[in-house]
Amino acid sequence: VFDTIHSPEARAATSKADALMVTIQDVSAELIAMIQNCRIIGRVGSGLDAIDIGAATEHGIQVTNVPDHSIDEVSSHATAFLLAHAR
Repeated sequence: VFDTIHSPEARAATSKADALMVTIQDVSAELIAMIQNCRIIGRVGSGLDAIDIGAATEHGIQVTNVPDHSIDEVSSHATAFLLAHAR
């Protein structure tokens, strides 16, 4: 697991990947161009704004996300805010 996929070690590992799974990391067109075997990029979370979908499409890479990721944590947080506000 890499904090950034732009470090030399992460780029070396990523360039050979068949699939890429990211959380908040930026997946740029430059990075997508160097991952030659990749067929899918999965965002573990909601939103795809950190992934260059156009570049992925050009390279035949599918992009997906998990829109209900952390749903329990988000609902608990919202409830805590509501209770704090009511106080």
